[in-house]
Amino acid sequence: MIEAFHEAALAGCVQARRAASLLTGVEVALSAERPPALRVVAPAPPASGLLVSLRVAGHLPCTFALLLREESARGWAGRLLGHDTPPAALGEVERSALCELANVMGCALLGTAAERLHVTLIPEAPALRRGSLAELAGALAGAAVVLHAELSASARLDGTVLLLAPADEQLPRVASGA
Repeated sequence: MIEAFHEAALAGCVQARRAASLLTGVEVALSAERPPALRVVAPAPPASGLLVSLRVAGHLPCTFALLLREESARGWAGRLLGHDTPPAALGEVERSALCELANVMGCALLGTAAERLHVTLIPEAPALRRGSLAELAGALAGAAVVLHAELSASARLDGTVLLLAPADEQLPRVASGA
């Protein structure tokens, strides 16, 4: 079932990419793969970032996650809010816009996957966490990687999209560190 979930999630990436492009007004690329293990290595000095996640209930419980560097998060927020330049800081409105980006992308991906698999997937409201990229990746440690995709629209607009399932002996795990 996990292979089928992965294939359905890959198809869902097309819809997630389209949704992000429509929402931001820029052409977004989303390159997906399923690695043997996901490692998120924080650059030196440790970079800060955001993790926006949607827990998903239904036939295949999982988590959709969007991991962004702080600079990239500001860039995405600026695009979402129609600004020519990124905001200097991420206030409540900017954080809300990033939650909406993850929500729209996650629902597009999950909706396609659910339709292909003939299952029900029910996402919860997005949750946002801030911290170092290393600690945010650490919060995901142990989860099984169903899908790993790199999101980009330019050098300053990038991120990582993850679809994670509860730990399963047959799936790779999220690992953090060097």
